[in-house]
Amino acid sequence: MNHSTNEKKNTNWFDGSAYDGVCSMTPETYIDRMFARTESGGTLIVPDWSDEGPHHFERWLVCRMCWTEDERDGAKTLYQTISDALSEIAKVYKRLSDDEGENAKVLSPALLEDWRRYVAAPDMRDFDVRRIRDIRERAEIIERYQQTKMHKKLGLPLTKAGEAFMSENADVRLEPGEFDLLDAYETRTEAIAFERVGEGPMAETLLRCTKELCRMTAQHAPDLCIRYGRIRLAQALTLHTIAASVDRVALA
Repeated sequence: MNHSTNEKKNTNWFDGSAYDGVCSMTPETYIDRMFARTESGGTLIVPDWSDEGPHHFERWLVCRMCWTEDERDGAKTLYQTISDALSEIAKVYKRLSDDEGENAKVLSPALLEDWRRYVAAPDMRDFDVRRIRDIRERAEIIERYQQTKMHKKLGLPLTKAGEAFMSENADVRLEPGEFDLLDAYETRTEAIAFERVGEGPMAETLLRCTKELCRMTAQHAPDLCIRYGRIRLAQALTLHTIAASVDRVALA
């Protein structure tokens, strides 16, 4: 059963001063807001939150979300369970390593399993991760460039930032073989994410959020960073477990 009585475009939730309000919400309140802002047809549009904070996202997530109140409440419960586990792991984070035997001396069996699932680095020794990062950055620029170019071709106005982006990135390219290398790396990371948290649409994003929140908590990051990390985790977890599909759309 769909539930929204507000038929306004739900991106209005995030215009202007609303950005600052995001980090003042609890994760549970944020999930409630996602539920309330889902349109009657099942569409929810939320920011694709970045590592830089709530003011720096560059894409929207357009989600198909025909969810119920029970599913909403289940997402809040699951969020709290994972958050509690990450908080416990963070207390001994600096003592953990890739050595399973040593980790087992520090963590309970349940927390060791949570460590493996949500925090431990995947085995990517077959790849040059630094090179992959550079290729991915260029691939993302190219993807955004093509989307922005399409906006312009359709006669849609671009912001000054959009025009500047087009001008600055017209010559960005991938070298022969780089796309295949990136595809192999991403196929591997996706397979690991699916194995750990299931085949939802936000598996990799969910794991990035759990790892980052645990790290920030262990390092006693500023409270604002922690609160933002919790919001990102709440969103990623909810979309991963409930959304039928999630499409990323670049800002023009």
